[in-house]
Amino acid sequence: MSTQEDRFEINEIDNLIDNVEMVAHFLETSISYKWKWVVIALHQALYGALISALQGSDPRQTVVDRQKDSGRAVMLHVHKVPIDVIASSFGKNKETIRDWISNPYLISLDEALRRVKQKECLPSLVNVQPLVTTA
Repeated sequence: MSTQEDRFEINEIDNLIDNVEMVAHFLETSISYKWKWVVIALHQALYGALISALQGSDPRQTVVDRQKDSGRAVMLHVHKVPIDVIASSFGKNKETIRDWISNPYLISLDEALRRVKQKECLPSLVNVQPLVTTA
């Protein structure tokens, strides 16, 4: 029988908090190359924040990069296009398409940033507004 203590679970919010804490930690140290870890932790914190902002009732928002062939194939499958038709349209074999569909990749940071700027990609919660960035 499994209990809560038998599992280790983390999520994007936990990762975001951990990464911000690591930024603070490395900024306080006297290690000469700490800037490298600060940049890595900031990158991960930004990515975690973007993924967290996009998560809603549709998990495909964060795992299907529609800019890539694999993402387009997943969306075709979601819309009930047969696997053999998808395979021929991409010039791939059925096994490759099945792999893409069963193992979708997380979207890239660039794709996540692009999506949080679009209202239609955000979860439909009260007062959710797209991100506005400036130069």
